Amino acid sequence: MAFWRQRTARLLGTSFSGISVLKRHLNTRYHIVKELGKGMEATVFLVHDTAASPVALNTPLAVRALRSDVSADQGTKWHELEVLQTMRGASNIPQLRDHFMHGEHLCLVTDAYASDLLTVQRGPRPHSASSSPRKKLPADLVRHVARSILQALACLHDKDIAHTDIKPDNIFLDTSSEELPDLLSSNIVLGDFGEATPVHGNCTRLIQPAGLRSPEVVAGCKWDTKVDIWNLGCITFELLAGNTLFPAQPEPYKLPNGQECSANQYLFALQHSYTMLEGEEQIFLIVHFMHGSNLKDLYCRGDDGRPCLKVECNPDPATRETLEKILHIYDIFTPELFSFLQAMLRMHPEDRCTAKKLLTHPWLYMSDQDTAADQ
Repeated sequence: MAFWRQRTARLLGTSFSGISVLKRHLNTRYHIVKELGKGMEATVFLVHDTAASPVALNTPLAVRALRSDVSADQGTKWHELEVLQTMRGASNIPQLRDHFMHGEHLCLVTDAYASDLLTVQRGPRPHSASSSPRKKLPADLVRHVARSILQALACLHDKDIAHTDIKPDNIFLDTSSEELPDLLSSNIVLGDFGEATPVHGNCTRLIQPAGLRSPEVVAGCKWDTKVDIWNLGCITFELLAGNTLFPAQPEPYKLPNGQECSANQYLFALQHSYTMLEGEEQIFLIVHFMHGSNLKDLYCRGDDGRPCLKVECNPDPATRETLEKILHIYDIFTPELFSFLQAMLRMHPEDRCTAKKLLTHPWLYMSDQDTAADQ
C-alpha cells in the first residue's frame, strides 16, 4: 500500500533511543522499519509483523516501547496497558493488537496512522519547522474531529477513565492527504494513552498541556473525567481560530510583600477564565477553587466574610473579553458554535456537559454551507 511504501526506510543501526534491538526485530516477529518518534515516556517504531497472515503482512503497525520505569510502574503510577486492554473494541481509539516485554521495556502494538492533526494544522512544511504557525481549519473538518473525539471520550468516560492529554499531536488520521474530501472521510482516533488515568480516589496531580488545563487542575483541586471536556472545548476553538484560547505561560504575580507563592504561575489563567466565560457566580466558584493546593494561599476572607484575592490580578484590558466577543473577533461566531463551546467551557466541572450529551449538539451536524446561508 502507498502509506507503507512512503514510510519504509533503511535502518542504519541496531540501537534506538537506548533500546537495544537484535537484528532490527522486536519479540522476534516485529521488523522495525523506522523510528517514528520519541516522547517523554516512550519511543514509537513503525513495524510490520513477519508472522502475520499474507493478507495482513503489509499492514503497518506501531510499537510503542515504554521507558523502563514507566513499564515497571504500570498499574500503579501509569495505566496505559490497563486502559488499552479495557478499551478494546471502543470507537475512535487505537486497538491494542499485542503487547510484550522487550528487556525492561513494555511494548504495545497498535495500528499505525498516516498523520496527526498538528501536521494538518501546520500544512505541508519542512519537518524542521516545528514552531510554524497553525492555520485555521474548515469548520466541517473541525466538526468531524470533534465528533470523533467525543465518541472516544464517551467510551472512556463510561469506564471512568480520563485521557488528560488531548492535543492536536495526539489526534491521529489514517490519511496523509491534505485534500479536504480525504480528511473528511478519514478515520480519526484519539491516541497516546500514556497519561490516561482511571478516575478513582484523590486525583489532584498536575495534568494536561499548560494552555489547555481545566480550572480545577489549575487550582489544584480534585478532578475527574470532566477535565477532558474542558480540554476539547479549548482544542475546538484553537482549530477554528488558529490561535489558543488561553495563554500557555501566564505572567507571574507577587503577593503584597513582594514574595512569589507557588500558585502565582496559575493565577492569571484562572482569573482570565472568569472574565471570558459568562454566566458564572464568581463567589461560588472562588469558594470551590480556593481549597485547591495551588491557590489556597492566594485567597482570604474579606471584612464582609466573602472570599477575595490577596493579590490583585490586572491583565491587559484587551484580554478581558467574553467568549462570545472573542468568537466575533476571530470571525467564527455562530449561535450554535457559541452554545457548543459554552457547554464545554464551564468553570465548575459539574456544569459541563457529558461527552454523550455533546454528541447530540446541533453544531456537530451542521455544514459550512448551512452557516454561509445564515449569514
